[in-house]
Amino acid sequence: MKKAVPPPSLAALREHIDSLPFDVLLRRIHSSSQRNPARSLEAHFIGVRFGPAHGKRQGQAEPSRTCGETLPPASPGTAESAVAASSLHLRELLSERLLQDVRQPRARLQLNLDDISLILANAVRHKFSFQLTRATLQLFTDALNGAKGKDAASQQIEALSRVMEACCGELGDCALLTWDDLASLVAMVEQRWSLFTQSSSLCCLLIQFFTTIIAVELSAEAPTQGLFKADPMLLKNRCLQLVRDATDVLAGALDAGAPLAWSFAELQGMCVAVQRLSRYETARGSSRVSSSGRVRFWKRAAVPVSAEIADSAPPAHKQVSRLVTTQVLSHSRLASDVQAMTLEQVAGVFSSVSSACGAEAILRFAVPAQNVLRRAVAADAASMRQVICIAEASLHVEGASLLFVEAVCSIRRFVFVLTSGAAWDLLSSVCALLESAPLSLRAAVAECLGALQSSLERSQRLPPPAAPEFASFRVAAVVLGALLVQRGVPTTPRMEDILHGVVEAGPLLRDGGERGASVLARCCFALAFGRPPANAGRRARALRLAVAEAAQLLSGGAGGLSPQLTAAERSMLRNSFKQFREITARARAGRPPEARRTEDQQPAPAS
Repeated sequence: MKKAVPPPSLAALREHIDSLPFDVLLRRIHSSSQRNPARSLEAHFIGVRFGPAHGKRQGQAEPSRTCGETLPPASPGTAESAVAASSLHLRELLSERLLQDVRQPRARLQLNLDDISLILANAVRHKFSFQLTRATLQLFTDALNGAKGKDAASQQIEALSRVMEACCGELGDCALLTWDDLASLVAMVEQRWSLFTQSSSLCCLLIQFFTTIIAVELSAEAPTQGLFKADPMLLKNRCLQLVRDATDVLAGALDAGAPLAWSFAELQGMCVAVQRLSRYETARGSSRVSSSGRVRFWKRAAVPVSAEIADSAPPAHKQVSRLVTTQVLSHSRLASDVQAMTLEQVAGVFSSVSSACGAEAILRFAVPAQNVLRRAVAADAASMRQVICIAEASLHVEGASLLFVEAVCSIRRFVFVLTSGAAWDLLSSVCALLESAPLSLRAAVAECLGALQSSLERSQRLPPPAAPEFASFRVAAVVLGALLVQRGVPTTPRMEDILHGVVEAGPLLRDGGERGASVLARCCFALAFGRPPANAGRRARALRLAVAEAAQLLSGGAGGLSPQLTAAERSMLRNSFKQFREITARARAGRPPEARRTEDQQPAPAS
């Protein structure tokens, strides 16, 4: 096991960044990965992997092998040298350095269109400063419009595509671009429309870029100086028109017999585009933007302009969905390509395809995905999460029950991952998944529930009430217990002891969070309708505690519990109260009068 290396000091990191030549700095930033911690921006410059860690390496700093050099750790001295560099510090220093390069006189540093597009794309991707993004965007606009020569067209498309790809991935929570900036980018793309529509891959990028703008919600910005400013609604309407135009180009290419030949990354991006379009068009109340005529997305600051909406055009998301379905059905090597994917890739693509394609395309993808699941080793929480993702997607697809059963079998094979003490949230997710399964799959569900119960009662890592993970554990235990009773799977004495213990540990609403009312209803149901336990007295105490907590919450004011519960959960709670009263009546019948008078003084549960 390697010894952890502390991050370098802020002063050492600043000196290191300032000493790098511009091309080396830019190449190192651009080669950074946001998915692979070993190649993250922090690993390249600080030597610390800030990505998700696993096992014994979690929370440890590791030396970067990409940099090829070791910076001195933080040490006492000046205020700056005593501060260890963090991810935020790194982005601030890189923003300062790149901003200096962007503002350099052209006589000292010749930045071409490729360099500027790399700076702008990485400023968006890595969340650099607003000042850097604004300055680089202005320089990028000038360089794009000033490109000359026989290769000018290809250079412009490559530079714009790079920036568009960065926007597709990072506009969700981006505070670096304003609506004016996005409108400028849309105008740049539209001016070069004929160049983009020459390739199916570029048309795919167009659709993803425009749907990203359609889906984004930027924070309200201060009034801009000048006569014109971008109107978000008009800009989104124009982007929707452009999506239709790009879709028509792709449909025309298909009619002419030209294959789309998308990669799986492009296919997944198009599926995301379908989801974004569907949400946007649904939110607009099924109103559509007419494909005829142009819409201005710039308006005078003092004159509000409303968008003219027409209902004649068909839903754009259905048009794009048909394209994606056609691409999946026409993929000649789909089975072999899918089976060569990792489990994470299969989960991502299948969940996207299942939400965007027709049933025939989904089922064609489901067959090789089933083979991947059959040989997958889901022996860690990350892999188990991907299996659950596939199962959730297949559950809502007609005809994909075999894939769901295969996912459940994979969960059952590696059930120890869910009860090892580090993934109680995944156990709750699996229970929710099994609860949603149709009755036709009850045999597979019952087998999986039995495996979950057996693994939980054998687990040596059940947390004590004082442990920080006890809250998520008790939620998982209660949800599993209720589902066992609901599906008629006999509970074991050990499982009953676990349920009694989590109720006796404290109020369920304290640890349930937003799901507190739901967990409480399920707990009452599991205790009230479970088989007669060996320790009837302990079951009675636990049930009394749970019912009293539910009754107190119900009487808190105006049925505040009901809106938080589904119809099934409300039915569980009503039946639990009824069963509790019957159990109490039977118990009172065999008790002396003094005990009965004591119980009469306790509040009865609400119905």
